[in-house]
Amino acid sequence: MHPTRLPLRLHLAAAVLVLSGAAGCSDPASTKDRPVAQAAIEVRTLSSSLPEPGFDAVCEPGASVVLQATGSHDPAGQQLTYEWRDVVDGYLTPDFTPRANPLETNEVEVPAYFYTIGAHEITLTVTARDGRKASTTLRVAVVPCETCGG
Repeated sequence: MHPTRLPLRLHLAAAVLVLSGAAGCSDPASTKDRPVAQAAIEVRTLSSSLPEPGFDAVCEPGASVVLQATGSHDPAGQQLTYEWRDVVDGYLTPDFTPRANPLETNEVEVPAYFYTIGAHEITLTVTARDGRKASTTLRVAVVPCETCGG
């Protein structure tokens, strides 16, 4: 065995250990300190009985719904603000009218009506006072009226 190879191997192993240790230290803390975003939807009128796999809710145009962020919280105890964004085919919908889309609020529950037919991607982003954020997305299918003849 050549004596100059042994210190070289030890030096490289120590360098790799330091690099992987530094990378692992920051990742879990940043995930643990983020707020938690939990969204749900309650369809109050015009729910649809048509099956739509992969969706959190299915309703007909004109449905009255309540968007709920009641499970959202901040582990650090800071108050949260809520932003709801409703997108169909890559475009913001007018379905929060008369409120804006995206809808920014301090309210945990928000009433809305869905008129736009299609697959709605409704993203809830919660933000703590210090700027930390978390998001989650609901999928809602708004399907043509089953009994309207069209």
